[in-house]
Amino acid sequence: MPRLTAPFILSRPITYSPLLLREIDFRSSSIPSLENLLILRDQLDSYDFTDNDLPSLTNLPRLTRCKEINLSSNVIEALQSDVSSRLPNLEILTLTDNSLKTIRSILPILSCTSLRYLSLLGNGVTGKKYYRLIIIGHLKNLKVLDYKKITSSEREKSSAFLKSSICTDLLSSLKSSSGTEETLEEVDSGALVTAGTRSFTVSDKKLIKSMISLASTASVIDAIQEYVKRGEMPPRSVLGEEDKQEEKGEKEDIIEEEDNNAEATAPAPTPAPAPAPASKKRQRSTSNVSATSSTSEGSGKRSRSNSAASKKSKTVETGVDFKKLTVVKLKEIIKEKGIEVPKKAKKADLVKILEES
Repeated sequence: MPRLTAPFILSRPITYSPLLLREIDFRSSSIPSLENLLILRDQLDSYDFTDNDLPSLTNLPRLTRCKEINLSSNVIEALQSDVSSRLPNLEILTLTDNSLKTIRSILPILSCTSLRYLSLLGNGVTGKKYYRLIIIGHLKNLKVLDYKKITSSEREKSSAFLKSSICTDLLSSLKSSSGTEETLEEVDSGALVTAGTRSFTVSDKKLIKSMISLASTASVIDAIQEYVKRGEMPPRSVLGEEDKQEEKGEKEDIIEEEDNNAEATAPAPTPAPAPAPASKKRQRSTSNVSATSSTSEGSGKRSRSNSAASKKSKTVETGVDFKKLTVVKLKEIIKEKGIEVPKKAKKADLVKILEES
């Protein structure tokens, strides 16, 4: 396993990256740790350590000229606490496919205020609740996170979330030396719904979580928190008008999901006993009546089957049962078709628009 010795470093190729940055290539060199980088005298703009065996990003010298560092496909679990002062002008940081699993492990990145592009795809931390909002709220110059452009609405929600007591309590706990590692699921609405004296049902907990996720300001999140701590179900009045519409759609989805679960777990109905055979005399007396009614019944059945087939054909054409999708997903599909989404449309209205399109 080669080390970063002076002869090895000086033997590596130096080229220009696609961004016209002077870059040194350490790709696929099985490097176990960073060392001796000062021999380059801070004359390079970019460092490529892709596909190595680095367990952590430590032992960095101060590289004021460095604008980009690529650390994809390593086994990094921790970052140097003063990485922001070691790389003060870093704009592009790629940590794709590593082993960063907790919010605590990425706290040093939150101080790199010059970052414009950041990728943490392939790390367990990306699955944490509010992971994206925390990073966007701290890094004001960040334009792209995980190869996804940051929107203005994300900016607003992240700044509101950072001012909430949920976020401040979480970050203060993680930054303190004695604080225990907590997942965001324990700090967010999941912890709140068990904080009060009331025993909330499963549907109540889902609704509270959806209200917190749809809250557009920090004051709304704090208001929901106060209600839950008192053991009370937060009223819909705490949300804004737009948030109420989205919360209503979430509620419809939760009710529909519970109905589907109830139907799946319900016991199969017992078949009714077969009727006793009619006498021959009665059969002869009713034969004429059944013959005349059979034609009308046949036409009725054909009309009902045709209408059912037409409804089924719409589902088959699209390959999707729109009634089982969420309000958010229905809106995305409508936008992809180039159709304008009504502002206060209910789920049934969205389904109707898609079936008619």
